Amino acid sequence: MKILTVTWAHNSEKTIARTIQSILSQSYADFAYYIIDNASTDQTRSIIHRYASSDSRIIPIDNQQNDRWISFKILPRILGECGKEDYFCNIDADDEYKPDFFAKMLKFAQDNQLDIAACGNDIIDANTGKLLGVRKASSNIIINQEDFDQYFQQYYQYIRTVWGKLFSISALSQGSFQPDSQMSFYGIDTLFSMEAFRQAKRIGILAESLHKYYMSPQSVSYHFDTQRFRSDQVLFDRAYQYLIDKCGSASTQNYCFLLLVYMNAIQDTVRVLLGSKISSTDKLNYLHKICTDQRTK
Repeated sequence: MKILTVTWAHNSEKTIARTIQSILSQSYADFAYYIIDNASTDQTRSIIHRYASSDSRIIPIDNQQNDRWISFKILPRILGECGKEDYFCNIDADDEYKPDFFAKMLKFAQDNQLDIAACGNDIIDANTGKLLGVRKASSNIIINQEDFDQYFQQYYQYIRTVWGKLFSISALSQGSFQPDSQMSFYGIDTLFSMEAFRQAKRIGILAESLHKYYMSPQSVSYHFDTQRFRSDQVLFDRAYQYLIDKCGSASTQNYCFLLLVYMNAIQDTVRVLLGSKISSTDKLNYLHKICTDQRTK
């Protein structure tokens, strides 16, 4: 049983070696590791190829033009090389998996017959290396098809990110991963996870932190672009539709929860907007767009 792991990297020369080493250090050794260099202009590509030359499990893919949709374009090809019993996971080019991530997550998934297994994570300051906190469930959670509505607020945080999970190939192969071309790169991973959760019939959350997430001011989450608010809109609408498709309806409680999630999202967007270097006129225009949106009202 193989685990196919993917990293998309762009100008990650300062962190990519740490990420690669965390995969090569896994106690479960049956994996293939695809690393896509998305037209880096630094030494990222050479670092990837150096590791690939010494370990055949690493499969480098070089993209000649920086393309924010590259993950959706390449993923079908990667999934096509998987067996039905295999699993897929992703890791960002500045994060780490702890050495037993593969082994523990695979056992958890198999023991409980899960389509998706998720775990907690350590939150680390990328500049100082200081541990800021640990986010994980207090106990293991297993959720069946009929319980996706009841437990939505507990597992939604695991939909928000694509890392820290094992996805069964059988579940992924049934999905249709379609981004919104008008949204920014912010939120793309949420759309991927949401579609995978929509296809899953049984998911589980392992009450253990096996992923190291490095918080960095260089992250896309901290940078404003003109489509950032479109991402907030799309994520709210897709999550609402997810509840309709998955559970048959969106309860009042879950709808109010999504509004709270949306409120937090636009608070972040406004904070990033006000800290950006665009003109005051443009800032006011974007604020007006946010505040007059029906979701905001």
